[in-house]
Amino acid sequence: GGLPGTFIAFPCGPSGEILDYSSNKDSSLFTSCLLQHLETIDVKIEELLTRVCADVYEASHHNLHIHRSNDLH
Repeated sequence: GGLPGTFIAFPCGPSGEILDYSSNKDSSLFTSCLLQHLETIDVKIEELLTRVCADVYEASHHNLHIHRSNDLH
């Protein structure tokens, strides 16, 4: 567990290796996908990050998994 009320997402798997498949030169694939969803309204953070992770997985040709730690109550 983590600190109560925290939600952390790492743009890599538990091994710590970051594979950036982004075609955007200004930000990583994770950041690009996150930015696409940040203005979504009436969605809990868990659902928003689920969508971000799915987009990252698809855009990386099923190679990049996001590591998440959720201690929201």
